[in-house]
Amino acid sequence: VNVVGTFNVQGEAYKSASGEWAHSSDSRLKHNIVTLNAEESLAKMMALRPVSYYWNDPAAHANEYFKIDGFIAQDIQQVFPTWVQDGPNGYLAVNKIGFDALMLSALKAIKARHDQDMLDVKANYDSKLEALEARLRVLEGAN
Repeated sequence: VNVVGTFNVQGEAYKSASGEWAHSSDSRLKHNIVTLNAEESLAKMMALRPVSYYWNDPAAHANEYFKIDGFIAQDIQQVFPTWVQDGPNGYLAVNKIGFDALMLSALKAIKARHDQDMLDVKANYDSKLEALEARLRVLEGAN
């Protein structure tokens, strides 16, 4: 292992040669499993402030001299305090464990709203179509 900078692992972490870090997620390792409330997830996600930024000192951040899209730790801390920790350098650090699950849950809330909106539109359309067909029958019967 060749590490430049700080490398901390608490618990288990796995990384393929070119991929995302992975951690244990087997249901046999968990208890009190509860499905997230989609509307609550959406409200929390909407409370976050996505930003773009540049690092003040790119050399200290893997030479990332380019614009980055992401979040600010202090903003995340307001909504998800457990995602923010004090880093070893005195700055706040973010571990967005659960972010993907919240995003999917929020997406399900949006889909449920969309599906309901489509049902409402169809019901409104069907009602108007029925009224127009009734008027047409009256008009055709008058001739």
